[in-house]
Amino acid sequence: MARHSSYMALLLSFGLLWLCSEVLATDTEERLVEHLLDPSRYNKLIRPATNGSELVTVQLMVSLAQLISVVSVALKLIVQLQVSSARKGLLLRLLLALLRWWWRWDPKRAVEGLRSGGLFSSCFVSLQHEREQIMTTNVWLTQEWEDYRLTWKPEDFDNMKKVRLPSKHIWLPDVVLYNNADGMYEVSFYSNAVVSYDGSIFWLPPAIYKSACKIEVKHFPFDQQNCTMKFRSWTYDRTEIDLVLKSDVASLDDFTPSGEWDIIALPGRRNENPDDSTYVDITYDFIIRRKPLFYTINLIIPCVLITSLAILVFYLPSDCGEKMTLCISVLLALTVFLLLISKIVPPTSLDVPLVGKYLMFTMVLVTFSIVTSVCVLNVHHRSPTTHTMAPWVKVVFLEKLPTLLFLQQPRHRCARQRLRLRRRQREREGAGAVFFREGPAADPCTCFVNPTSVKGLAGAFGTEPTPAAGPGHSAGPCSCGLREAVDGVRFIADHMRSEDDDQSVREDWKYVAMVIDRLFLWIFVFVCVFGTIGMFLQPLFQNYTATTFLHPDHSAPSSK
Repeated sequence: MARHSSYMALLLSFGLLWLCSEVLATDTEERLVEHLLDPSRYNKLIRPATNGSELVTVQLMVSLAQLISVVSVALKLIVQLQVSSARKGLLLRLLLALLRWWWRWDPKRAVEGLRSGGLFSSCFVSLQHEREQIMTTNVWLTQEWEDYRLTWKPEDFDNMKKVRLPSKHIWLPDVVLYNNADGMYEVSFYSNAVVSYDGSIFWLPPAIYKSACKIEVKHFPFDQQNCTMKFRSWTYDRTEIDLVLKSDVASLDDFTPSGEWDIIALPGRRNENPDDSTYVDITYDFIIRRKPLFYTINLIIPCVLITSLAILVFYLPSDCGEKMTLCISVLLALTVFLLLISKIVPPTSLDVPLVGKYLMFTMVLVTFSIVTSVCVLNVHHRSPTTHTMAPWVKVVFLEKLPTLLFLQQPRHRCARQRLRLRRRQREREGAGAVFFREGPAADPCTCFVNPTSVKGLAGAFGTEPTPAAGPGHSAGPCSCGLREAVDGVRFIADHMRSEDDDQSVREDWKYVAMVIDRLFLWIFVFVCVFGTIGMFLQPLFQNYTATTFLHPDHSAPSSK
C-alpha cells in the first residue's frame, strides 16, 4: 500500500507541473499580446514608418487554390428595398410597375433615381451588364511586411518567437483587387496574422475574387485566354508603400484541377508608370486553355455528322421524293445548333468563334445543296415537249463527264432503242421500204410478210411496181384491203417510233441529272473534308506561349 501511495503521489506531482507550465505559457502569450497591442504604444490606423518619407515594403504573392469558372453573366437588375410599414401595399406595387417601365427605356437613370430617391428607408440596386465576362477564382493572397512596433525580446517572454494576432487589430496595407467585377474588393475572410519577434508579419487571407476578363472567342472551343488580376493598395501610393513581387509566378501547390480549363502559366509582374511616380501595382496573368472534350462531343461531332447528311443529298436518286425533305431537315438541324452556340459563346462583334464559322460554312453548303437539288430535279423532269437538249450538253454530260466521274452509260438501254438504232443504220445505207425487201439481205423483223401478196402495192410506198405474174392478173379487192392494213401498220409504227424517240430524250435528261448529282457529290466531299480540316487545324498552328499573351495588345494596361 505504501508503494502504491508513492506512485500516486508521483503521478499527481507530474500532472500539477504540466498544468502549471500550460498556465504559465498561456499567461506568457497573453502578456505578449497585451504588450504588443497596448493602445498606449500601438495604433492600427498609423502606417508602420518612423518618419513620413520611409517606405513600407509589402511582398505580395498569389497562390491559386481553385479556378471556379470563366463565365458570362446575363443582364439583371437586383433591387432590394426596405419600405416602412406605412408605405407598403398598393404604393409598392405601383412603384414596381413604374420601375419596370423606367428600366425598359433608360436603365441608367432608373438606377440613379432609385439610389437618390427618398421614398425608401433603405435601397440597394445592383446592375449586372449583359454577357459580362467574369473569371471566378479562389486564391490565397500572401502578404509580408515589417512593423517595428510589433517587436519584442524572446527572452522576456519565455523564448516565444511567434504569436498570432487578429488581422483587424493590426495595421494592414489594404491591398485590393482593382479589376473586380462584383464590387467585392477585399478578401473573404480576415484570418490571423503571424507576427515574429523581429517585427515581420505574415498574412495569408483566402479570397474568392470575380475579376473582369476579356474572352477571345476566335478559336472557341480550342481557345486560350489571358485573364489578369491587378492588385494595388487602395489608399497608399508608391511614396508610402512599395509593392514587391515575391515570386515571378503564382503558386500552384494547393491547386485543385478544373474540369473545364487547364492552367498554362501564371506569370506575375510589377507595373510602374513612368509618367506617374506614385503608381505601382502587381499584376498576375492567368493563361488558361479550354478543355475541348465536352464541346467536341456535344457540338463538333454532331455538326460533322449533319454535314455528311448534306453530302448524301447528292447520292439520293432524283426519282425519290425525299430529296428536298432531307435538305430542309439538315438546314433546320444546323439552325438549332447555331442557336445553341449563341447561348454559350459571349456575344461579340470582334471575332466569330470557330464553331460558329464551321456552322456557317456548313449552312452555306447545305443552302447551296438545296439550290443544286432544285436545278437537278428541274433537269430530271425535262421532256422533248418542253426543252431541247443542246449539242454541247450531249458532249459534256453524256460523253465526257461520265468517264471522269466513274460512271458508265449503258450502250443500249432498251429494246426500242436497239430497234431505233438499227432503223437509223438502214436509212443511212439507203435501203428501201422495210416491208418489201427481198433476198438474203431482207430484214429478219419483216420476214413474216409474203412478198408475192404485196407486189402490186409497192408503188404506194414509193417504189416501182413489179411486173404481174401473168397477163391476166389485176389488183382486186384484196389489194385495197391490204393497202388499208399497211397504212394502219405504218401509223402504229410511226407512233411507236415517236414514243421511242421521246422516251430516249427523257432518259437522256435523267442521265444528265444523275451526272450533275455525281459531279456535285464529289465537289461537296472535297470541299467539306478540306474545309473541316482547314478550320479545325487553325488553333494548332497558333503559337500559344506566355510571351504571346503578354504582348501589350493582350495584357492589361500597366498604368491607369
